[in-house]
Amino acid sequence: MFVALVAKFGVERFRRVIVNEYGLDDWTLPRCWSFLIIVVTPLVGCALIVWWIVENFDADNDEYPDWKEMSAESFAMVLVQWAGGLIICVGINIMYYQCRCDKRRTSSLHDNDDVNPTENPSDVELSYSQVPGEKRTAPPDESTPLITKDRQDRESETET
Repeated sequence: MFVALVAKFGVERFRRVIVNEYGLDDWTLPRCWSFLIIVVTPLVGCALIVWWIVENFDADNDEYPDWKEMSAESFAMVLVQWAGGLIICVGINIMYYQCRCDKRRTSSLHDNDDVNPTENPSDVELSYSQVPGEKRTAPPDESTPLITKDRQDRESETET
């Protein structure tokens, strides 16, 4: 599981930044460590899992119970546990997305014409630009409201 986290973060970046640059006068990880994490560790993990499954299916093996029996170390119990975990995770995802869609649906009913909550404020173009070197259409003062380009377009459409 931790190998997957390192792979998600980036194996080279983890080796270089987290381990090698963070330690002071400490042992540094060589480049071959990246190969071990990317290739060798998943292969060893898969080999151990396959070995355990083969041992469970082996009829002559008295060390493990029959794979069909529901006991603590049987293959059937592992399948049931993984299926249960998968059902729980999928159920949580479905509930999350339903709540998220419900929130969007109710917030769209209460939208104000002047304020759009989904719009990023930094993307809104103001009529009185603050870009250096660009002339302003009118000198802004406290009494003059800044009108967004979107609102200006809507007002010009309603006038015509």
